[in-house]
Amino acid sequence: QLIHHPDMPSEGLIKLAYAVEDKWSAQRFLEISSLPQVAQEVLAKISPKDDLTEITQWAIDPKADARKRAATHPQVPLSVLEQLMKDKNKQVRLLAEISYCASTQTCDSAERSAKIQILLKQLISQDAEFKREVCRLKNCPTELIEVISKEKNLWPMAQELASNPNTPVSVLVKLAKLERKSDWPLNVHREVIENPATTKEVLQQLLLFK
Repeated sequence: QLIHHPDMPSEGLIKLAYAVEDKWSAQRFLEISSLPQVAQEVLAKISPKDDLTEITQWAIDPKADARKRAATHPQVPLSVLEQLMKDKNKQVRLLAEISYCASTQTCDSAERSAKIQILLKQLISQDAEFKREVCRLKNCPTELIEVISKEKNLWPMAQELASNPNTPVSVLVKLAKLERKSDWPLNVHREVIENPATTKEVLQQLLLFK
């Protein structure tokens, strides 16, 4: 590809960033920004000027936490996720894979089930903060939510589980039963009440809370 030619001048890279129908592409931006010869003035000219600015900048940030933020953003383009799925950081890669799976529902059930099983095996060994980030994904696969909800210590991700519209009713009931040890249950219960998946059964459980 011309983009990867070591002698490509800055002016050429800027033109290539808008080569297709004069439209900016997140994928081309990530490809060009990863080249060692690209100067900061080139990046400034090809950087997005719309709502995708932060996401794409996070995706190329040296800090893994920023790249994780890009992977879990509700408006992250699939092209950015595909790039992050090749990231050198294992947690960034896994978050991108989960987010990609949550964003694409076109594969058949057998293929999806196989992919979910692979993700589950990788998810189990992750720390509580990582699982909390997974719970923030609004389209998070229900299978992942159910596994996370079985954690012995549910507090670190309870609020994210309570607010996720993909959280099953059985898990919402479990969250409604959390005993009060701090202000956390009140926040969790508020999220449960506001969750569109909440049923009468869940609300009745909350009425029993003292």
